[in-house]
Amino acid sequence: ETEDLGGITLTKYVSKASYSRMMAKAMSMAEMSRRRKVACITSDTFPDSSALFRECFRDVFGTGDFELSEETVHRWSAFVVRNPLEHDTVVCVDLFGKMAGGLLAGLSGGNHLSPDLYVGDDCFMSESGAAQARVDPVYANPTSMIVGGSAALINMGRNREAEAVLSALRGAYRDGERTPDVGGTLTTEEFTDRVIRRL
Repeated sequence: ETEDLGGITLTKYVSKASYSRMMAKAMSMAEMSRRRKVACITSDTFPDSSALFRECFRDVFGTGDFELSEETVHRWSAFVVRNPLEHDTVVCVDLFGKMAGGLLAGLSGGNHLSPDLYVGDDCFMSESGAAQARVDPVYANPTSMIVGGSAALINMGRNREAEAVLSALRGAYRDGERTPDVGGTLTTEEFTDRVIRRL
């Protein structure tokens, strides 16, 4: 950020190498998760960087066995609410990442059910989604952290273990074993124990 007479100028440098590294990591995670329908989200607001992003998307994902689509963020947002399962992987620059993640989280039950994942060449970090307002900490829903842990396992190439965690989580939900925010009565610890028992 540079302050000038009229306000603040924001500058961001992007390169083909950085976009390609990001695409390669996204493709690797999509392959490990067996996700084939991939959408590339860009914007007409930034035509040059968006064109570079789409070029890297085609170069990297075009080498695999994927169903590819390219959408502007506005068009994608309008249609994802009608059919959230149309794509199972979405790649976009950080500018649209929070918006896309928030929209998808809202469609699936709320930010607290979906983790925020930060993936680098040598590191992986998962954090719980948005804080649950007015929730007693004893009853906080740990779903986003469990899903984040599963994503970390996938990132380490431990697909079988990751699927076991997700299967146990789905089993708890299916059997009505839930925290109060999603229609149950269990505490955080009780819910976590129910998931662990299924492993």
